[in-house]
This record gives sequence, C-alpha cells and structure tokens, in this order.
Amino acid sequence: MTELRRAAFQRSGGYCEAQDALDMRCCRIITWESMELSHVRHGANKTDTLDGVLASCKECHRAAHNAGGKPVSRKPGRVMNLTEARKYWEGEVCYCNGTKKKQASFCGACMSKLSAQRRYNLENSDDADQYRADLAAAELEILAWKAEERTA
Repeated sequence: MTELRRAAFQRSGGYCEAQDALDMRCCRIITWESMELSHVRHGANKTDTLDGVLASCKECHRAAHNAGGKPVSRKPGRVMNLTEARKYWEGEVCYCNGTKKKQASFCGACMSKLSAQRRYNLENSDDADQYRADLAAAELEILAWKAEERTA
C-alpha cells in the first residue's frame, strides 16, 4: 500500500486529484503527510491499483465517504482555493445558504453585516488571492455579527 500511495502522490504532482460533479479538479496543495489515498470506487468494486485510487486532500476524501457523496461543509473563514472561489462566485448560493446574485460575494443580508471597508475590498479587488482572503475574513465578520445578535 505504501508503494501504491507513493505512486499516486507522484502522479498527482502535489495537488489533490479529486473531481467534483462538474469534473473540476480540486487542486488543493497536498504533501506526503497531508495526502489521503482515496479509492475511485468503494465497496466490493474498489481496486488497489494505481488506476483505482486518487491522491486527495482530507476534505475531498471525507466528501467521497459522506452519505450520497454530498460535499463536506467548508469551515467558515478558511481561504477557498481558486476552483472553490470561482464556483462560489459564479453560483447563486450565499455563504449563509440564502440566495445571492451570480458574480456577487454575498446576499444582501450578509453584505449589510459587513463593515464598509470590507464591502469596498470585496467589490473592488482585482487580485484573486486578496479577494479570497477578504472573502474568508468577511465570513468571520458575519459569524461574529451573528454571535453578537444571539447574545443580545
């Protein structure tokens, strides 16, 4: 199994090989220590061959084992990788699971909870890395606002 794991890791080039329903590869950076060996098929149909396994990150491996292959919910405040950020930006589901406009960072209710500076940063960023960092910080700001609301 160690040789199979080594071969899968070398094939991956240090990036998660898992794909979502849209056939978009995850591409999170993985190391030998963080990589999880994931089977393409599970149960009686799984094979311990290089074609039957993937080098995957923890999140994708957990999603593959979650009931019905539903994705594991992402922790708020974790910076999304480029694929996740693009999918979120182009989608219509807000961080709060409400409805947002395509190519918007959040729904109106979530945007109203952000500071003016954070809203400005999200709406005017040209740098993908900075945008993803601002998006993660905004999620934490929304969580803090919700926590205050509950205690008030």
